[in-house]
Amino acid sequence: MEAVAEVVGWYSAARLAARLGGKTLHVPERMDEGHLIALIVGPDKAKEISDMMGGENIELPSTCEIQQEMERSRLHDNICEMAARGVETKTIARWLHMSRKTVQKVLDQQQAIVDAYKAKHPRRQEVQK
Repeated sequence: MEAVAEVVGWYSAARLAARLGGKTLHVPERMDEGHLIALIVGPDKAKEISDMMGGENIELPSTCEIQQEMERSRLHDNICEMAARGVETKTIARWLHMSRKTVQKVLDQQQAIVDAYKAKHPRRQEVQK
């Protein structure tokens, strides 16, 4: 999915997943306008996919998997924004009904996002562990 999104953008990749999610899809080396991929994302984007991934099989996640990832991403963004605003890790954990260790793990993995929020709001306090 990510490889497709890098070629044609998340919107087109999501359209493919919405229609064909949970399946393995073979990408032809030469894209025909009547091919299922072309019918879903349009001939130009389908040709881009074929040019970059022709001959490959791609796994498209189900829409349920996409939804779960979006929710996880929103949760991580919320954690990072709260931390950048100076909310203590233990408070974030309590508010979100998570362990402090889990919140800290997210913050460690997403430090660049925390830093971006801090840059956007430079007066925010440092995260307290």
